[in-house]
Amino acid sequence: MGNYRQQLVVFVVASVACLVSAQFPRVCIHNVTTESGDTDSGICCPAPPESNLPCGGPLHGHCVMIEDVAEDHPASVERDDRYRWPLQFFHHHCKCSGNYAGYDCAECKFGYSGSRCQRKTTNVRRNIHAISKQELTDFKQALLKAKRTQSDYVVLNTSYQDAGHPHFKDVSNYDYFTYVHYYAARDPVTLRDGKVPGDVGYEHPLDYAHEGPSFIPWHRKFMLGFERMLQKVAGKPQLTVPYWDWTGDGRECTVCTNEYLGANENDGSISKGSEFSDWATICANYSTTLRPAGKICDVEVNSGGLRRLPSQQPGLRFLPTYDETAFCYQLHVYDVAPYDATSHLPSYRNYLEGFLNMKDKLLSVKSASMHAKVHIYFTVVMNEVPVSANDPIFFVHHSNVDRLHEAWLRKIGSMAEYPEKGANVGHNKGSYIVPNFPLETNGDYLSTSWNLGYTYDSMAISPDLESKAKAKNDRSNNEAASSNAANPGGAASSGAANPGGAASSDAANPGGAVIGAAQPKSVAVESGPLLLQAVEASSSSAGGAGKTAVVTLCTIAMLSFVALMVVMARRVRAGDARMKLYTGYQPIDIDSSYRA
Repeated sequence: MGNYRQQLVVFVVASVACLVSAQFPRVCIHNVTTESGDTDSGICCPAPPESNLPCGGPLHGHCVMIEDVAEDHPASVERDDRYRWPLQFFHHHCKCSGNYAGYDCAECKFGYSGSRCQRKTTNVRRNIHAISKQELTDFKQALLKAKRTQSDYVVLNTSYQDAGHPHFKDVSNYDYFTYVHYYAARDPVTLRDGKVPGDVGYEHPLDYAHEGPSFIPWHRKFMLGFERMLQKVAGKPQLTVPYWDWTGDGRECTVCTNEYLGANENDGSISKGSEFSDWATICANYSTTLRPAGKICDVEVNSGGLRRLPSQQPGLRFLPTYDETAFCYQLHVYDVAPYDATSHLPSYRNYLEGFLNMKDKLLSVKSASMHAKVHIYFTVVMNEVPVSANDPIFFVHHSNVDRLHEAWLRKIGSMAEYPEKGANVGHNKGSYIVPNFPLETNGDYLSTSWNLGYTYDSMAISPDLESKAKAKNDRSNNEAASSNAANPGGAASSGAANPGGAASSDAANPGGAVIGAAQPKSVAVESGPLLLQAVEASSSSAGGAGKTAVVTLCTIAMLSFVALMVVMARRVRAGDARMKLYTGYQPIDIDSSYRA
């Protein structure tokens, strides 16, 4: 096959090497196991660029034989190339030392940086509606660049029948992650008895990333790998994947606008006014073509443009409510037997994944809740779980799912019920995360996010009006602060030109933006304490300006209350009977200083 380090495919922009962990690095595929039994066959222990030693030498790692993890399994999985991962392809890999990581031990573990990987780092994932315009732009530009740059990994393009002569293809950084999710969740291409999906007697296959205990650790590792890839592509080591807090949004997709991840046309296509209007998909014909025919996805085939039809799925037109989300924190057991989509309460995992409701009723995909409900709510691409990562909304959705789990983990403090054995293949604590390479287990991703180098700006699970208002208000304040920093003389000039007006300088008005300033609508929910502080400050001042401020503030309060009632009335008329105004309710919040 030649030296694959040199065989670079030119995309729209220059290629970017991103050392994430799944499928196989290009530098190793000439050593993949073959029927010829070559001496180097099955060994993937490359030397990093700055070293001539395999795995970087003893200070970085060692080349070791891959341990075959024995798991109980149905006979039908034995002819699937994911079974006994990755022994169908490699039997040696780099086992890194200390805080080193990566297929050649040249990377740092998540949460560490520096030339020797000794510096502890913690990044913060934030609400997508609270980040600044620049941060949002950086995130979207990183997504677009990832779609146009080549991954350092290649993906399998053959099925088990051809495992003796496997073929691989190049893929973009973004599509690489789409393929990894597809590969873990897809049906086996051919089963032991030769049956394929749709045949009589076909046995339902295993999903290595869903419907079992590994749902949480698999996606946690997946999100970390995707986030690191974006950081490298963008050249911004502190860039994170923001979360979309969909709790209580009702029928509204608040990220389906051109400001965020693209508005939708009536046919589901992305608006021409969005950067994502020409976003192509791969493997999106999974259920219509690939699955029925028992074929594996060809990543070089464009399967059409990205489409969404939010709130069009019969019976699942609403996003999860506050009540549904808050119920997670009444469950104190991670999972229970049989550790799959039929696990009953108190299985927190099956509830969060979406196959169980608050009344302990098992749910199908037609009546799902929580995580699965969000997927199905979008119809089209997001509704096809194996290929749902085609849509960038997948990642802001799963960032929120991970946040909800982090809050649960910090509250409960343990995942002691995670099964050592008894779960399906790939879902036990010691099972390898498929298709990670080099190898890591589910047990490696059961701790709090602090140990993995990230946290969240808030663990609050708040009622709709309160949380949405706070997020939007935070963003407005961030933008105002940026504007003031760029033009520090602006407010003073305005005050000088109109000394008796509302826009007085900070020196003349210690209350700042509260007194006499035009406030965003989102302040309405929190206007009570803000108004109280402002009135007290105004009462202590002399002259007509203070009285004018009080009258103005009272007017704002009244208008805000009226606006709030109008919004609630519209939601009720829209039929979202689950939406509630939790007057005086204290939102669930986990102490952000807690560390496991």
